Amino acid sequence: MERERADEVERICFETLIRPPAERAPYLARACDGDDELRREVESLIDADRRAGDFLEKPAVAANRPPFAALGSRVGPYELVRKLGEGGSSTVYLAVRADDQYRKRVALKVVAHGLATAERLRRFRVERQILAGLEHPSIARLLDGGTTDAGLPYFVMELVEGEPIDVYCDRRRLGVDQRIDLLCRVCDAVHYAHRNLIVHRDLKPSNVLVTADGVPKLLDFGIAKLLNPDLALPDPHPTDTWLQAMTPEFASPEQILGAPVTTASDVYALGVMLYLLLTGRLPRRLREPTPAALLRLAGEAIERPSAAVLRPGADGEDPAALADARRTTPKQLARQLRGDLDNVIMGALRAEPDRRYGSAEVLAEELRCYRRGLPVRARRDQLGYRLRKLLRRHRLAFAAAAFAALALALFIAALLHQVSETAAARDRAEETVRFVERMLEIADPARGPGASATVRAALDRGRAQLERLDGQPLLRARLEHFLGVVYVNLGDYEVAEPLLRRALATRRSRLGEHPAVVETENELGLLALSRGRYDEAESIFRRAVELAQRLRPLPRRLLADGREGLGWTLFLRGDLEAAETEHAAALDLRRRLFGDGDQAVAESLSALATVRGESGDHAASIAYYRQALAILEARLGADHPQVAMTLNDLGVELHQAGDDAAAEPVLRRSLAIKRQRLGPGHPMVLNTENSLAAVVLENGDLEAAEALARRVVAGRRQALGEEHPLLAQSRSLLARILTRKGAYDEARALFRQALAQTRRSLGDVHPGVGHVLTGWGELELAAGDPARAEELLREAVRVRAQVLPPAHWHTALSRSLLGAAIAARGDFAAAEALLRDALEVIRAARGDDDRQTREAAARLAELYRRWGRAAGAERYQPAPGDL
Repeated sequence: MERERADEVERICFETLIRPPAERAPYLARACDGDDELRREVESLIDADRRAGDFLEKPAVAANRPPFAALGSRVGPYELVRKLGEGGSSTVYLAVRADDQYRKRVALKVVAHGLATAERLRRFRVERQILAGLEHPSIARLLDGGTTDAGLPYFVMELVEGEPIDVYCDRRRLGVDQRIDLLCRVCDAVHYAHRNLIVHRDLKPSNVLVTADGVPKLLDFGIAKLLNPDLALPDPHPTDTWLQAMTPEFASPEQILGAPVTTASDVYALGVMLYLLLTGRLPRRLREPTPAALLRLAGEAIERPSAAVLRPGADGEDPAALADARRTTPKQLARQLRGDLDNVIMGALRAEPDRRYGSAEVLAEELRCYRRGLPVRARRDQLGYRLRKLLRRHRLAFAAAAFAALALALFIAALLHQVSETAAARDRAEETVRFVERMLEIADPARGPGASATVRAALDRGRAQLERLDGQPLLRARLEHFLGVVYVNLGDYEVAEPLLRRALATRRSRLGEHPAVVETENELGLLALSRGRYDEAESIFRRAVELAQRLRPLPRRLLADGREGLGWTLFLRGDLEAAETEHAAALDLRRRLFGDGDQAVAESLSALATVRGESGDHAASIAYYRQALAILEARLGADHPQVAMTLNDLGVELHQAGDDAAAEPVLRRSLAIKRQRLGPGHPMVLNTENSLAAVVLENGDLEAAEALARRVVAGRRQALGEEHPLLAQSRSLLARILTRKGAYDEARALFRQALAQTRRSLGDVHPGVGHVLTGWGELELAAGDPARAEELLREAVRVRAQVLPPAHWHTALSRSLLGAAIAARGDFAAAEALLRDALEVIRAARGDDDRQTREAAARLAELYRRWGRAAGAERYQPAPGDL
């Protein structure tokens, strides 16, 4: 009996603490239901919880100071009139400025006396810093700030005299359209905060007050998060429990589960408010205050709004009364919500952050399209769509990652959904997919390295069962497509290719010109690209793009995927101008489809950055990468593997631009994320180690560069095989490092292997061929064989001149080294022309302080020294410390 009583006290205490402060006392009175002894026990436990927090974190302002400012006293020029509210560790007062300047009613917020720990003071100052940078008509303005006589910080805000947004709407019986218009203005304010790199993290009706003239005002940035890494501070100390840092019913699943919080979390909270405003009920309710209930809340399926309004609310609310508050009836309200509004709301409430609307602005645009009678982008999830998105969601970030678990689930779920005709089986299929979605959050390689052998065995067993579907060719083709993509992601191309080819053949024969055909063509194109078969990849992608352009309605997502794949193929073949055209087209399609803040937009920006960098426009390339990085960090969090990929690309571009000092920390951050999330030896870890080796080489640490390069060569040989172009690239880098160390024989053997591999994979005329020839030529110069160097470097100049834009600095580098080889055999006049022209091109591209510029100048100075022209040698010779 005593145990039951203790459980009841603990439950009521927990339920009280998770509520906003203004709701705690009324709830406590209802929960105790006149039992004074029970209430005393609960209040004692709440008080003990509060004291424990103070014990664990000593207040920075001594607790024995006199109480802060009695009502009627002054804080600076402000006279306190009455308490407006309190919560967490601060109190808000109605105050009046009472000096000679003017009299104005304001809200004054101060850290509550006795709770001013160092951590809470820091968070309070962060809130003040946030508000100081925000100027928006729907965000309460910061007016003033200072410190009390007791040393407590305070700030003064405009006094918002209004009602919580849900109360405001209900009291005025606003219709659905009016409620939508009001929420759009809230979305505008939230998007403004996001553009200023601020996530609110506690959006709910009590933090959105609406004034008498209908202006919504966003309040309380007390637990907001700064996304700018230069300004951001750590999240609250563990003693500031998470219960004080969110409201569970309005919190996104990632907040509840402790995953990184991004702008997508605020989009989710806006979706909850939209659901509440339009239906009169919350999409999810915390039914009991236990950790298990919280976890269930995070994964709980949400009922579509149009269905919810036909049933009583969780607290027994009458559907007719709720509909009447919206000037309609339950059936009419359900009809109004069904379709577009259902889809928009559910789109904002996706469990996965990257599947929600790309920004609060895009959500507002959707709602405004609905209000104008225009089509909205949101569509109800079909099972196939959900399975496809589960598969594709992380493909660029996690090639060869641990999503093998998905394949068997795809097989089971689709089989249940399509083979069986019963409603019960379809329900089981939907439940299976929901279970798989939750399971994949655990199996997601973003959370840790590797795929288990057990999962791979299950995948193979699922593939073996495909023969049982011979009587249903389209279902079999659909599953072959999904399984093929999973095997591509795992790097098992031999298994993937026949699966995708069979799927394509069936879809073509059964469906004709159809989006499903484009979908499988795109996957086969990526497979060919991954295997280094660029001619085949280009042919496949062109076929897919042409088919997509003929279809109506236009499958814009598939068209964007095809054009991006074609862009990468053209880039790898050295056709930079055509590659940029394709990537720009893909970016435009994705922006129109998803908005500026979507992950797919970031991928297109990164692709354009790569092309611009290879074309020599490093400033534009770096700018594109930084745009992509900002989107990904906001959407996925700062330590996501796709953020690491973009950091890698940015680091490489900084290296190409000659800023190796800036490149090294960027690449080391990328490598740390990848090693933690993907494990050592993962192909993407090897990519970053290869990039870092090149930068470390230029920064002068030859031993560290060699160790990294040897690890990459061994890892790529094992993972990719002897014929892959990336193995040739890493061998070439190791050869360059060994050249610097004077190990010419091993370096020469590596260059010979790399050149043969590159020509077999990419053809005789490709930027990669020019790169290897240039490195090999530089080796022969250093080894004292200028005739062989000249032969190699003339071929390098010829190849690079054919595939790179005019006046590209890579071609100029080959010409500079060629000039040095010609000078070594005594033809000084011919060498001078090459060396001078090359120096000007390199200097224009990379600047006077760049290492490549200094080395090109040193080669010209060496020519003049040999020629006996001391003035020229002195003019161009860099200072000893510059090389």
